[in-house]
Amino acid sequence: MTNLQRILICLLLCCEAAHAELPEWILFPPSSDTALFAIGEGTTLQQANDVALKNILGQLRTHISGGFSQRQSLVNDAFAEYINQSVSSSIESLPISQYNKLKNHQEGDTFFSLVSVDKKQLADTFRSELTSNFYQLQKSLKTTNTAASKLEWWVANRATLLEQFGTNVRYIEILDLLSQPTSKYTQLLNTTEGQLADIQQSVCLYVLPHENENLRLAFRRQIVDMGLSADNAQCEYTLALQDQLQQRELFGQHVASLALDIRLQQRKQSIASEIVNETGRSMQNKGNASIAAYQRLIAKIEADNGSILTNLLTQ
Repeated sequence: MTNLQRILICLLLCCEAAHAELPEWILFPPSSDTALFAIGEGTTLQQANDVALKNILGQLRTHISGGFSQRQSLVNDAFAEYINQSVSSSIESLPISQYNKLKNHQEGDTFFSLVSVDKKQLADTFRSELTSNFYQLQKSLKTTNTAASKLEWWVANRATLLEQFGTNVRYIEILDLLSQPTSKYTQLLNTTEGQLADIQQSVCLYVLPHENENLRLAFRRQIVDMGLSADNAQCEYTLALQDQLQQRELFGQHVASLALDIRLQQRKQSIASEIVNETGRSMQNKGNASIAAYQRLIAKIEADNGSILTNLLTQ
């Protein structure tokens, strides 16, 4: 047997010995129909307790469906995923005031903690959060009656409102997971969903026809992604696209300089504007340079995540 083999065997025996010293409750946490259990690990006992509580909430997070992504009337897939991730983080950071510290163990510089939370007491925490969230949602929704522009109001508040709504979807799922009644909150959720959908249906932004249909469609997609109706030609708010193209030769290349004036209109009167510039180049001819400029401009619009429209609607 070589020296290396002897060293490896000694290390393996040491690891097995250390593993054998761990209490059984660390390796096999208890379970119950009335409580949730979790193990936490940290450099201090308090940190181990905190991690254990976070792990309890993590158990709940992994057992719920994230059903907000199924509510396509309110959001698209990308925004639903953003909300689900945000809500998942909020669940794990939810403070738990009532829990039981059952056991702890120190192994070298590492502390282990076993904690439990009564399911009914945990449900009380989520019920309190739900009641507060629904109150805040209704309070926010009432401000639409005093908003000067419902369109601007929706753009400014949509993300917060839908994140609150998505949080309530998850919390109701958790109450159901904890075998607690949810009918009252489900009714409130359906009512709120109807209110949000009605507002979304009532706010629209229509892109006026333009000779470059791909350019117009790029803005239409941005409008849809913002949760606005985009196909109502009679909409009070419209987006007018006015472009200017200049051609020149530079160092043996054809260069097209494109300036797009984007005007937000209310009842055909301009209320905000923004100019976006782009260039295109071609060694062959002016036409190719022009095509390149429009392609680059469209790519810029598609990549800006709606910031151009947001700027126009919040000026």
